[in-house]
Amino acid sequence: MTVNTVNAVIAPGQTLMEIVPIDEQLEVQVKISPKDIGHLKQGQNVELKFSSYDFSRYGSTKGKLKQISATTFAGQNGERFYQGRIALVHNYVGKNPANTILPGMTVMADIITGKKTILQYLLKPIDVSLKTAFKER
Repeated sequence: MTVNTVNAVIAPGQTLMEIVPIDEQLEVQVKISPKDIGHLKQGQNVELKFSSYDFSRYGSTKGKLKQISATTFAGQNGERFYQGRIALVHNYVGKNPANTILPGMTVMADIITGKKTILQYLLKPIDVSLKTAFKER
């Protein structure tokens, strides 16, 4: 509830409360940077880390990228972002169903775009310079 005092005045059109079903499959709304949008598509796997549960202790939960907005939105301080929706595989974190996820929790979403080995990351600068060496453009 947004109003919690006796005899408080409520502005016209003000939201008093939001009712969220607790037993339904939860979805996560995320902000996606425009620089990352070219690498994303619906159905990609996502690893979700909730700030309420320390990742190193409780782990994460899995999800799938369900929807990406067609255009960008402006945030409160002017930053542009796409909106994404992620469907959770489980309504809990890690392997313990007691670590329940509740509506309103903050989350860090890592959308899996591909896999590389550590060696590929280390050799990338050399690979790029070999591909562009001895060329006019």
